[in-house]
Amino acid sequence: MKKLILFFLLISYGHIFAQQLSTASPEGTKNLIQHYFTAVAEYSALYNGKMETPYDMRMKNHPYFLTTDYVKGDIVYNGAYYTDVSLRYDQYRDQLVARTPDQSYNVVLESPKVSEANLNGYPIVSTQELSWQNMPSGNYYIFLYTGEYTVFYKPTLLVVSSTSNRLVEQSFKITNRYYVTIDGVCHPVKNKSGFLKLFPDKRKELNQFAKQERLDFKNNAGQAFIALVKQYELLSK
Repeated sequence: MKKLILFFLLISYGHIFAQQLSTASPEGTKNLIQHYFTAVAEYSALYNGKMETPYDMRMKNHPYFLTTDYVKGDIVYNGAYYTDVSLRYDQYRDQLVARTPDQSYNVVLESPKVSEANLNGYPIVSTQELSWQNMPSGNYYIFLYTGEYTVFYKPTLLVVSSTSNRLVEQSFKITNRYYVTIDGVCHPVKNKSGFLKLFPDKRKELNQFAKQERLDFKNNAGQAFIALVKQYELLSK
């Protein structure tokens, strides 16, 4: 299957290349040839993986990060930097998926080869790139803020069943687990109280700030934790 994917990629790209070559000047032809072989080499590395297994279409919701659509993003893969790659992050299977340029195949990227991807404006970082203590298990983390301290979260999805009109329906239940990294150690945080325990020297000031700004730890915990971290950094200067 991998060889088949690569074959169609070469055919697709080669067709475009032939059209460009027919109208190019001698110098332009030389540049196009070089570009063609460079692109082919990149495709063979990035899209040399297994095909994504589709989900049951009867699921009530989806497991992808923010959207089911593929969006253009950047990725560091096997030491090489790629731009404008069509990507999406499957939170349930904890895997990044790339769509081939001709939009024919959805290829699961090998997580040991991924360093970092930028998707929907968020850095999705491979666990193998980090050496923090008490790291949660999994392949990728979604970074929310990086300063003196780092705020990130790890989505956890479960398949749950319910009955409606005697029909069994399944859906994904999403739980986002947030973490703050202090001095190379990951600390899980669930609420304001748990966060304030990490910064006892400014607990009173941070609690007052949270009330003043009406930070919503129930419905928008990520942004609330970011605001508190930034405020702590400001107070500590």
